[in-house]
Amino acid sequence: MLQLDDVHANYGSVKALRGISMKVERHSVVSLLGANGAGKSTVLKTISGLLHPRSGSISFEGERTDRLKPDRIVSRGIVMVPEARQVFPELTVYENLRLGSYSRRDRSEVVKDYDDVFDLFPILKTKTKDFAGTLSGGQQQMLAIGRGLMARPKLLLLDEPSLGLAPILVQEIFSIIRTISKRGTTILLVEQNANMALDVSDYAYVLETGEISAEGTAAEMKRNDEVRRSYLGG
Repeated sequence: MLQLDDVHANYGSVKALRGISMKVERHSVVSLLGANGAGKSTVLKTISGLLHPRSGSISFEGERTDRLKPDRIVSRGIVMVPEARQVFPELTVYENLRLGSYSRRDRSEVVKDYDDVFDLFPILKTKTKDFAGTLSGGQQQMLAIGRGLMARPKLLLLDEPSLGLAPILVQEIFSIIRTISKRGTTILLVEQNANMALDVSDYAYVLETGEISAEGTAAEMKRNDEVRRSYLGG
């Protein structure tokens, strides 16, 4: 579904990605693991068009996307839920969700998708008229994911969905990620909590200083001694 081939990307003169090659199969959950600064979020930004690769290629459903603008990439079906939620605090919950569907033309189906989001996140249904800035951190994360789902993504990019959340909310967010996957949405997940990420994933890549240092199924990563020492606490 998604294929990256020898992707290099820079922030100015700083090399952020150094020859990344990876793929995401349809209907799978794939995780990117690694320490802060390893390049995980940069991979998502490059896929979503916020950063253009210096070289290499990115293909989605067999077509090149690495030179498209972000809005065109969204229209192809790739949607990112950014790190730190980044909801619009002075807009209501309903308005934030509505913005998620801005690129769609099937307006009659949008109403149905509000119901699907509220089915996943019942608390949001009780707060449709509340300003997003008044929500708790966990509720804002739910809103950010719900806003992404309103675009009906084929591929959902999740950047650190558990960041800053209490453990009980982390469990809830990952339960919802499982549900989203079971409903047929492919997911590429960046997550510091490697244990939780591997529990919901089919496959994983480990990034170190902009390069892939290990890859394998979630089960293989859990057995990998280096991954266990560095990211799984054992």
